[in-house]
Amino acid sequence: GIAFYQLGVEDNGNPLGLSDTYLEKSINTIKSVAARLRCDAKILRVARGLRGKIAQVQVRNFRDVARVKDVRVCVVGEEGSGKSTLVGVLTSGELDDGKGLARMNVFRHRHEIEDGRTSSASVKLLGYDQKGRITNYQEFGGEESNLVEVSDKVITLIDLGGHERYLKTTLANLTGRRPDHAGLVIGVDKGVEEMTKEHFGVIRALQIPCFVILSKTDLAKKNRIEGILGEIKQLAEGPAMGSEGHKGEPLSVTIVTDKSDLAKITKLSADLKMIPVFPVSCVDGKGLAQLKKFLRHLPLRRIQRHVAEAPVEFAVSEYQKVDEVGIVVTGTVMHGTVRTGMELMLGPLQNHDYKKVHIRSIHTKRTPTKTCSAGSMASLALPGVPEGHLRPGIMLLDPHVKRVAVVVFDAEIWPVSGSLVHENMEIVIHMGPIRQAARIVSFESDGHTIPAAIKTPSGETPQIPRGRTRARFRFCFRPEYVKVNSRFVFRERRTKGIGQVISIEDDTKKPAKYKITMQH
Repeated sequence: GIAFYQLGVEDNGNPLGLSDTYLEKSINTIKSVAARLRCDAKILRVARGLRGKIAQVQVRNFRDVARVKDVRVCVVGEEGSGKSTLVGVLTSGELDDGKGLARMNVFRHRHEIEDGRTSSASVKLLGYDQKGRITNYQEFGGEESNLVEVSDKVITLIDLGGHERYLKTTLANLTGRRPDHAGLVIGVDKGVEEMTKEHFGVIRALQIPCFVILSKTDLAKKNRIEGILGEIKQLAEGPAMGSEGHKGEPLSVTIVTDKSDLAKITKLSADLKMIPVFPVSCVDGKGLAQLKKFLRHLPLRRIQRHVAEAPVEFAVSEYQKVDEVGIVVTGTVMHGTVRTGMELMLGPLQNHDYKKVHIRSIHTKRTPTKTCSAGSMASLALPGVPEGHLRPGIMLLDPHVKRVAVVVFDAEIWPVSGSLVHENMEIVIHMGPIRQAARIVSFESDGHTIPAAIKTPSGETPQIPRGRTRARFRFCFRPEYVKVNSRFVFRERRTKGIGQVISIEDDTKKPAKYKITMQH
């Protein structure tokens, strides 16, 4: 929490003021008490009163968020499958009325409420205490801002749009937010549709552990659920997008019941060996208890110690201007530990350079803190940064990290079966926080350039050879911070394929070499 103290102001509001000596003693007393309570005291302003000086002091409680395990889950699926309703029911503890009342707490924009369709990423927290009780509910206070104090573990549910129009936002979050798991919601009234297959293919290509929620089971008969389960098994047994030779390891699919061994199922799911399926109803509550227990047991994806102790790399996904604060950026700590007062390098900018910025304050899990480590989502206040310097995908780097500005890079790619991919084709790259149009400059396979259009798996034009196929990409608008071995998705309207960066051309010191324009 935050408290404000007015020093030198009488009880009736009269700004009498204090002498310099008494004001300094009063401020030091507040700072001393705050330090004992593990709080931070900050002088906001000093002004002249009637007989002396008055001061406003802010005291803020910085909670220990590092002790709380934070597991991120992206909730995806076809529009109308019940994703937002499910998130609303899980985080509020109240069942839906069958008309979508529960999802009203999840929507962020007025147009979402009016048309009932999620268009942006909505983040909600689901907390658990040491005994496995959900801390969102009224007996624990019912406020998200109190979750960190009473929770031992927090599940960050990221509700994403299911309409094809919002695929770019969904892909940006699947690649940029680094989710620990993905929950694929399938409504039994619609079954497995095209966007369901699209989302599942991307999740599997990015090697994100996945579980399935069959929603609206109160509307379906048993044979309908069995039919959808068969469709899910076909998806799981099919080829994985981006796997060597277009062959993926088949995944087992199992329906979770009251008698299921959740500990074993959770481990197999996290190890990418099983897809658990949870039939649930947000209206009558059936199946929700097992789903809540499963979420409680979800593990973090492993973050090796050297990643947390490495120099800072922070990927910006959103930014906004906040009154009396200035620019605030939201994103993910990819490496290292961000601390208040730290100086980082922002870039690459349009001129291929980086700018030094100062971290004034940090918020994570709706809570102010002084540090935030690798794997966490956070909001950082950056005073004095021009809004024109910011964009999704820009990075904040430790001054000791090698700074690059990449326009051209080579990658090994695997197109989706049946996709047409050709030279000079303009596609959109989703690589971590990066989302930018790029042009395919050329293809190369086994040392030989393939200049013709390519269609997979077969067609009138030559086929991409099985195994390594190398392509050169060129960003269309601006340089990006790209690292070798980064995995990415590329799409036109739908997903075209998966790739992995194998080499980059650093253009930091020679920005005039490239004229970045759209090619048609």
